[in-house]
Amino acid sequence: MSTSHAMHKLLSRQIRRVLGVEDEQLPAVLAELVQLSQAPGLSEPAARLLVGLEGFLTRVLETYEQNERDLDLKTRSLQLSSVELSHANDRLRHELDSRTRAVESLRETANGLMRQMGPYSPVLRDDSLE
Repeated sequence: MSTSHAMHKLLSRQIRRVLGVEDEQLPAVLAELVQLSQAPGLSEPAARLLVGLEGFLTRVLETYEQNERDLDLKTRSLQLSSVELSHANDRLRHELDSRTRAVESLRETANGLMRQMGPYSPVLRDDSLE
């Protein structure tokens, strides 16, 4: 892997744990493997694997980085959606409070009118203005 790419933390940890190679050792180890691919008696598939290992690790690194970017985008999108939902919820709460006050005012007005009509007027139920 080229040293221009900073190693992804998870990939670095996996290479260290599974393969026993530290970040700073990796370029030299990969170069050594390319040299070993030229050794006489080595099968063609083994030589291709040794030569292709750096490219393979680079693709794995790029995939890790792309997944991390995708996750960041999804996280930001969820945060924006959460803020929008919170604002909508606040707006709905304020509208409900306003309507509740309006209904209470109508109820008081209806009760006042009912009292003026006299003792034979129908009783106003708590939840119904009809």
